[in-house]
Formats: sequence, structure tokens, C-alpha cells
Amino acid sequence: MELATAKSDMNRHLQEYMEICSMKRGLDVQMETCRRMIKGGRNSPSFSSVASSDSGNTDEIQDELDKDGDAEGPVS
Repeated sequence: MELATAKSDMNRHLQEYMEICSMKRGLDVQMETCRRMIKGGRNSPSFSSVASSDSGNTDEIQDELDKDGDAEGPVS
């Protein structure tokens, strides 16, 4: 009985771990997109290549960056 419980717990933990790894990969892509946007701007080729491979969150990130930029004014 204890072995069955341990196997069940291990499988549950494995599923949770796999879900967390998937979320981490998505966040890594978003962070790289932000880095490239900050470094090269919207018109750089590196931005367009990352944006096309992104999971669809690029517009949300850009909206947040635009809001921050509007509040602070132009960067010199």
C-alpha cells in the first residue's frame, strides 16, 4: 500500500515539475523578447525574429513597455 502511494505521489510531482518547466520556457522566451526590444527597438531584425517565435505574449509586453515609456517621457 505504501509503495502505491509513493508511486502516485511521485507521478503527481513529476507532472507538476513538467508544468513548471513549461512555464519557465515560456518566461525565458518573453524575457529574451524584452531584452531584444530594449536593446534594438521595434525595427530591428532581431525583434521580428523573436516576435514570430514568441507564444503570443509579445503584444502584451509591448503594451507594458509603451505604458512605462509614456509615463516617463522620451529616453535621452
